[in-house]
Amino acid sequence: IDGLTRGDIKVTVVPKTTTIDSKAQDEFGEISRLIDAIVLETQAAVRSYTLLQQMLDRILQETHTLNRHSSAGRLHERADSSSYQGAFKELINGMNGVLENVTVPLNEAQTVLERVAARDLTTRMDGHYDGMYQRLATAINTAVHNVSETLDQVLNASQQVAAAGGQISSASQSLAGGASEQAAGIEEIASSTTEFASMAKTAAANAQEALTLAEQARSNADEGMKRVDLLS
Repeated sequence: IDGLTRGDIKVTVVPKTTTIDSKAQDEFGEISRLIDAIVLETQAAVRSYTLLQQMLDRILQETHTLNRHSSAGRLHERADSSSYQGAFKELINGMNGVLENVTVPLNEAQTVLERVAARDLTTRMDGHYDGMYQRLATAINTAVHNVSETLDQVLNASQQVAAAGGQISSASQSLAGGASEQAAGIEEIASSTTEFASMAKTAAANAQEALTLAEQARSNADEGMKRVDLLS
C-alpha cells in the first residue's frame, strides 16, 4: 500500500499464510477459525490490491499510448473505456475528452487554412472556444482578413494602373496620329517648297533671258541709230 501511495505500482504482494483449517471444537479450534477468517480476509484484500494494481497499470499504459499518439500528431486516437467501470471509466473518458477539446479547434483551424490555401479568403473559424483556443481562432481569422484586405487593395491598384495604362495608350495613339499628320503636312510643305524653288529658278532663268534679249535689243537700237546718223 505504501508503494502504491508513492506511485509505485510494481510492488507485488504474495500471500504466503495459509489457513489452519482446524476441526477442533474447543477453544483452540475457535481461535484457529478466527485466524483463518483473518487470513482469508487478508488474501481477499491482497487479491483486490492486485486487481487495483493491474487496473492502474492498464490505465498507465493507456496514458502512454495516448501520449505517443498525440506526440505523433494522431489526435484522432482514443482510449477504449468500455473495459473500465466507475471512476476508472470516468478517468479514461476524461483523457479522451481532453484530446477531443484539443482536436476540435485544431481541426477547424486546419480546414480554414486548407481553404485559404485553395484561395478561398471568405472562410473563417466560427467555433466558440475559450482561452488559448479562442486566441488561436482570433489570430487565424485576423490573418485571413488582413490577407483578403491586402489583396483587395492590390486588385484595386491593379485596376487603376490598367485604366491609366489604357488612357496612356489612347493618348499615345492620338499623339502618334497627330505626329503622322504633322509629318504629312511637313512633307507637303517640303514638296511645295521644292516646287516653289524650281519655279523661282525657272523664273530667274526667264528673267535672265529677258534681260539678255533686252540688252541685245538696246544694242541693236544703238547700232541702228549710228547707221541713221551716218546716212544723214
